[in-house]
Amino acid sequence: MKTIKFKSAVVMMFVLSCLLVSTQLFAQEKQRKTPEERASMLTDKMKKDLNLTDDQYKSVYDINLKYAKQNEEAFKNAQSKDEKIKIIKASEEAKDQELKGVLTDDQYTKYQLMKDQMKENAKNKIKNKK
Repeated sequence: MKTIKFKSAVVMMFVLSCLLVSTQLFAQEKQRKTPEERASMLTDKMKKDLNLTDDQYKSVYDINLKYAKQNEEAFKNAQSKDEKIKIIKASEEAKDQELKGVLTDDQYTKYQLMKDQMKENAKNKIKNKK
């Protein structure tokens, strides 16, 4: 009788664990933003931090959206982590060149600092999850 109760408890714990894991995976999937949402969020941050004009905002949004879509495709289609990193790095360099043509020198310098800070924040977020 004790063995049956113990086995039932183990099975129940296993089922609950599976439910918990699947719920967390579903929540993570829901958190993933679309390229349009990511471009909009980044452009809004840049407008605030870099004091973009309305004309600059439109151009910067178009650039951010273009590269957000490219990066989305890279994540879907790249075979390895190294391949993804290579694609993203090339994408980032091309994006920076396009932004350099839209931003003033002062705004571009601030953008580089902002980008470095966002990278540092992302690294810290990853460290804290481990």
